[in-house]
Amino acid sequence: MYRLLLKELVFKTIIGIEPWEREIKQPVVVNCSIDYPSKGEYIDYGEVARTIKILITEGQFHLLEEALDALEAVLVEKYPQMKRLYIQICKPNVLKDALPCVEILRFF
Repeated sequence: MYRLLLKELVFKTIIGIEPWEREIKQPVVVNCSIDYPSKGEYIDYGEVARTIKILITEGQFHLLEEALDALEAVLVEKYPQMKRLYIQICKPNVLKDALPCVEILRFF
């Protein structure tokens, strides 16, 4: 079993439910890991990173959970060989005294 890791993919996007979050792009930090069975069926980490960035920036989601569900659906379709998917999305500029994140873990 192999594990693809993407750590600290950072980009700005419109995401959130607060009025200012619908107008001002803010940074998000995405961490992702994907388990897959063999190197013969490798998963291109550059393509995974592009998919995450494009989907989140174009989606302009209200909730992190909505972004996670959309990412899961796209990645499962694109990479049917996945056995495990973990994604974490954090919004580092929302709170001054904590780093809020939401994550998803799925087994296939």
